[in-house]
Amino acid sequence: MQNKRRQLGILNSKGVQVIKSDYDEARNFSGSFAAVLTKNGWGYIDKKGILIVKSRFTEVRDFHEGLAAVKVQNFSCSVQNNVLTLHLKVLSI
Repeated sequence: MQNKRRQLGILNSKGVQVIKSDYDEARNFSGSFAAVLTKNGWGYIDKKGILIVKSRFTEVRDFHEGLAAVKVQNFSCSVQNNVLTLHLKVLSI
């Protein structure tokens, strides 16, 4: 669902908006989390709409088995249990 500024929110299966329209882009939930884009970059919300991983990434992937690949500028990282881990070997995502 989009608001007047064309920002996205999330509807439940009954069409009721459950997460307000605060995002420039939003991906489907992967497990308990969904990637969302704000003016500050990509982050992750939970199913209540709470930003659980701060929006600061330039690229993100969906969570898989509790782990998500993310990119901050030119550094590849991973997020697990709200902990950001920097990988010294730059990976292409």
